[in-house]
Amino acid sequence: DGAPSDFNGNQVMSKYESCNRIASLARRFGSRLTVGGFCVGKGKFSTLEEMVKTAEEYNCKGFLMKASLRVEDVSSAFCQMSTLITDTKTTMTDFKTNSQRTYRDLIREPKSAIRVYVEAEKEWKIYSNFLPRNANVVRTLFDRKGYQWVYPERTFESDRAVGIAVRDYIFGEGRERAVRRVREVNSKGQFVGRPLVGKETLFFVVG
Repeated sequence: DGAPSDFNGNQVMSKYESCNRIASLARRFGSRLTVGGFCVGKGKFSTLEEMVKTAEEYNCKGFLMKASLRVEDVSSAFCQMSTLITDTKTTMTDFKTNSQRTYRDLIREPKSAIRVYVEAEKEWKIYSNFLPRNANVVRTLFDRKGYQWVYPERTFESDRAVGIAVRDYIFGEGRERAVRRVREVNSKGQFVGRPLVGKETLFFVVG
């Protein structure tokens, strides 16, 4: 029930440990994970509430149902959970082959962290066209009229940029693609220009 009456220890520490375990699962499974709480009665359910909020920070599905012991309420709660499981199975199905797709092992970061940009963090991987050069960053655009990829003269938005920094973690995901934070960097590895994002497939590509 989120605040068990037989627990006489540190409630704050217990809540922290519960949320930390949810976070360790959520950062790996993202939208595939559903964390739900069933609250019966009029007690305080702060631990359950925080567990659901923690899951939602990592793009997981979360719900907290406060219900009575009536059969109608309990039935509604389980129907909602069943619907969420069905949605997950549908997302993982390749409609062309009718087979299950395999998710890539991507690590998520919480939504609350995406406004914080610290250049020194090791989670930023830099790809630079400047010495010492470790990549060949190019920019391509798709020409809808000519139906082909074209290479514009400017590779970067900022005049001071010589490369890009890509975040190791993803922060968002849809049904098909994952989203990472991206920044342009100058020759000293400092962020320049506006925040950007990069998108990639959530699934292993076969063939």
